[in-house]
Amino acid sequence: MNPSLSLREIDIWMPEMDQLEVPARWWDSEADKSLLIGVFKHGYEKYTTMRADPCLCFLERVGRPDDQAIDAEQRGADAELGEG
Repeated sequence: MNPSLSLREIDIWMPEMDQLEVPARWWDSEADKSLLIGVFKHGYEKYTTMRADPCLCFLERVGRPDDQAIDAEQRGADAELGEG
């Protein structure tokens, strides 16, 4: 994936979703796309890091998490890889 591309420039087919099944009122197909790209870029369950990524929609919609939460998530990833 080209990191210089914006979210809207990355072409991913997304199925139609039922509004009854979304995790938040603001959730839409752009959030689905951001989640898929975020997992690819940052790893599975790295939601705090995804929220801080300016290329994804979460920063604008729910705000930046605090730096301590981001650091803690990254330290956890390093420990899982045996690097910390």
